[in-house]
Amino acid sequence: MGISDLLELDNANSKSEIFWRTNIPVSLFVLSFISIFFSKNQLRSKNNYFLILGVLFFTLYYNTIVTLKSMIENSEITFAFANIASSFFVIFALLIFFLNNKFSS
Repeated sequence: MGISDLLELDNANSKSEIFWRTNIPVSLFVLSFISIFFSKNQLRSKNNYFLILGVLFFTLYYNTIVTLKSMIENSEITFAFANIASSFFVIFALLIFFLNNKFSS
C-alpha cells in the first residue's frame, strides 16, 4: 500500500506502518551522523569504546522504533507521542554535534 492509502484508512495499523516507514529512513541519517562523530576520535587509543557505543546506540534506537510501532498498533500510545519520543534520538545527535564543534575549536 502507498502512504496515501494508509492515510485514508486512519486506523492503528496504518498509523504504525506510517510511523515505521518514516522513522527507518530518519534512523539512517541519525546513525550515520553518530558514526561520523565516533570515527573522528582517535581509533588507536588504548581505551577506544566508540565501536561498542555505536552498536549500543543502534540497538537502543532500533528497538525503540520497533517498540513504539507495536505500541501504536495496540493503541497504547498515540502517533504524535511516538514521533515525539523517537525525535529524542535526533535531538541527541544534534546535541553531540554542537557540543563537539564547540569544544573542538
